[in-house]
Amino acid sequence: MLRRAARAVAWPWPACELFLAELLMAECDDRARRRSEQRFKEAGFAREKMLVSLQ
Repeated sequence: MLRRAARAVAWPWPACELFLAELLMAECDDRARRRSEQRFKEAGFAREKMLVSLQ
């Protein structure tokens, strides 16, 4: 499917493959970050705490 898409836009295959791999990794990283933030929000945890405030 990727090769077909690369031919459709006339990109050389290696450049297209690298671009799509980077795009996929960025999307996965963003989803993981948002999922983590959502879990913290749902749990009601404070995002940042100072060591002094924990004593």
